[in-house]
Amino acid sequence: MSDFLKRQAISVGALYLRYSPWLRGRYRISAILLPWLRRLGPSMGKRMIRTRYRFRFHADLADWLGQYVYLNGVYEPPTAAVFAALIKPGDCVLDVGANVGFFSLLCARLTGSDGRVIAFEPIPSVRANLMTNIALNDFRHVWVIPKAVSDRAATLTIYEGPDGHKGISSLRPLESSSNKLTIEAIALDDIAADFSKVACIKIDVEGAEMLALLGMEKLVARDRPYFIIEFTDAYLKSFGHTVSQMAEWLQARGYQLYRIEEEGLLPLILTVSGLPDQYNVLACQSVPEALTARIVQK
Repeated sequence: MSDFLKRQAISVGALYLRYSPWLRGRYRISAILLPWLRRLGPSMGKRMIRTRYRFRFHADLADWLGQYVYLNGVYEPPTAAVFAALIKPGDCVLDVGANVGFFSLLCARLTGSDGRVIAFEPIPSVRANLMTNIALNDFRHVWVIPKAVSDRAATLTIYEGPDGHKGISSLRPLESSSNKLTIEAIALDDIAADFSKVACIKIDVEGAEMLALLGMEKLVARDRPYFIIEFTDAYLKSFGHTVSQMAEWLQARGYQLYRIEEEGLLPLILTVSGLPDQYNVLACQSVPEALTARIVQK
């Protein structure tokens, strides 16, 4: 099939995947079209779409995340579904490592204008797209803080991800880095007084998740928020931490841990074989009623 026809197929297929209520065949269609979009996306420009959660999103088709959202109308569907079950109108949510803002926007949609979303994104080029998406939806209850979150206030070096995948920018050195930047970092405990009770904190900071947790001891004790946090052992080890250490830190504070997977919420057991290299975890003091039916015992 020619590239012209593949572009047409991507456009038609994306309309179906974003807006159709039918699930049958969805993943097979996406599996065919996404590799085409990965290659052809940079020649297809930028598109404004409406996501499956009914907010608008400025999708850069040269960008890895933008390609996925353009095609499917959602990013990380199982994790998005957990957010949709957790977040209530009026909630305060922190998005640590907001990237271009899919989850910030989703939470802003769920909290409504009576709530608040605080998005932390230190990379200027990524933050510009985040701000565009916020303005596109007129979400005036989203605040953007142009800093990283760590265990203390500091001036740090961050390695910007490559063009087309800046979402992997990290405080750890990257072989594929396109730029090295000096940024400011803060500890959440230093600014917690500025927030009302925090309902949920999402952390996806490419290996610095444990550092972020260490800087929010008082906030966690005060609010006992839900966490949705990325676990990647190889990345954590770059900072001298492990998934076991992060799990133990959360469990010591009363949290139950569940892997977020397509089939549902799986109790996190780090000793089992076959764990993925990277996965998202829901940490909660108790499982909310809206999610109890999704727990899968294996």
